[in-house]
Amino acid sequence: MSESAGTILIVDDTTSARDTLNALLSTGSYKLMEAASGAEALRMARETQPDLVLLDVMMPEMDGYEVCRRLRADPLLGEVPVIMVTALEDRSSRLRGLDAGADDFISKPYDTAELRARVRSVTRLNRYRRLNAQRERFEWVVAHTDVGYLITAPDDTIRYANVRARHLLELPPGEEQLDDLRFLEVAERRFRGEPEAAWSDWPAVIERDAVVIRWLVRPESPVAPPCWLQVDSCENLSGDTRDRLIRLQDVTESLAARRGNWTFQTMISHKLRTPLNGLLSCLEMLNHDLGRIPPDLRELVEMSMTSVHRLHRDVLEVLRLSDRKAHQGGPRFCLDDLPEVVGRLSGELLSDRAVICDMSPFSGRTLTLMVASLEIILTELFHNARKFHPRKSPRVSVVVTPAGSDGITLTVGDDGITLTPSQLDQAWVPYYQGEKYFTGEVPGMGLGLPLVASLVLEAGGSYRLGNRDGSPGVVAYLTLPLAEEVWEEREG
Repeated sequence: MSESAGTILIVDDTTSARDTLNALLSTGSYKLMEAASGAEALRMARETQPDLVLLDVMMPEMDGYEVCRRLRADPLLGEVPVIMVTALEDRSSRLRGLDAGADDFISKPYDTAELRARVRSVTRLNRYRRLNAQRERFEWVVAHTDVGYLITAPDDTIRYANVRARHLLELPPGEEQLDDLRFLEVAERRFRGEPEAAWSDWPAVIERDAVVIRWLVRPESPVAPPCWLQVDSCENLSGDTRDRLIRLQDVTESLAARRGNWTFQTMISHKLRTPLNGLLSCLEMLNHDLGRIPPDLRELVEMSMTSVHRLHRDVLEVLRLSDRKAHQGGPRFCLDDLPEVVGRLSGELLSDRAVICDMSPFSGRTLTLMVASLEIILTELFHNARKFHPRKSPRVSVVVTPAGSDGITLTVGDDGITLTPSQLDQAWVPYYQGEKYFTGEVPGMGLGLPLVASLVLEAGGSYRLGNRDGSPGVVAYLTLPLAEEVWEEREG
């Protein structure tokens, strides 16, 4: 079916006149509508906003001049083209029509070629006008939005960047040319792409059904807070071209707000713990005296016990996360303190089954991470190791090795289970749990590793998860920068 050339509203009180115009224009792929009166014409015009109104002058009750004046007075219809159809040839009638707002006139009887040519010309011009108006509105919205938009060529060259995108990437302002700049090269001047695997094929990767999570992360510096940009893209914007639309959204504040929720959770923790503990105690008393309970109620008590234990476990998990204060500031972590921290957390979480390597090569060195942040990271990794270990008693090793001249790699490995490639990729996604059917039966809320990732990235580090070589178990590799002198000066 061919595309419509436009919508035409034919207005005439005479059926034969409407039928004639319908027949003459039916070969032009137009969508034709008919109105038998001025009032009906105004109603239909408001509902459909046609590309052209063919309006008879001589009609009872409301003539064509009055219909035209009302169309011009309507904000939605003021620019709709109107061709008045008239048998009147006198100059005063045409002047009256022009005064009412008519764009053109067609005289009866019709010259078929002239009628079709004028209609074709007017409808085409009106569609161009609408497209230009829509384009102007779109450009205004894109220019003034708080989201960055870029259009890039297949080789990643930036063809267009709105005001917000230029600001986020520190590109030249206004309408200045971008001089063959490539998006990823520009972004990597001040940001780091995370996760690394999602950027490995850029810009060759073609995304269709899969949802790919990409971030641009600017770590905290002595003079600026961390910044997180969420990157979304789609390809094939115009026909057969391979241009890509890139959307940049600053989500730093939303991540900070998410952390603020932990403070709120801490405030209400006692309100959740107290009634849950009371309910759990009552059910446990009933469970101990099952012999005295009627048989038809025993199953209900057992089911209630199972559900309350599960609820209690999940609530405690949320509250455990809410107690962490890594984002509240504090002293930076000295590696001399790592053995004491590992030993203390191992005693609390792993029954003293964590071991640490010799720390003497890093004596006196300080990380950019704060003390509370590193404790959270180790707590979450130890907690995960225990949670997914078949016997809930993992043996965990903590190893520190150099990472260039200005960083270390903190390796935390366990002897638990082996994860699939999909589980390794998704482990850092909030609320993801490493179980097969997502039933919620694995203890935890899936928030621990995403929290670890955000703390590491904001400190300027990187993270990776892998399976142990040759035996079951998972290893987390965290690359963390060492503090520079400027950090020490600022803190002093």
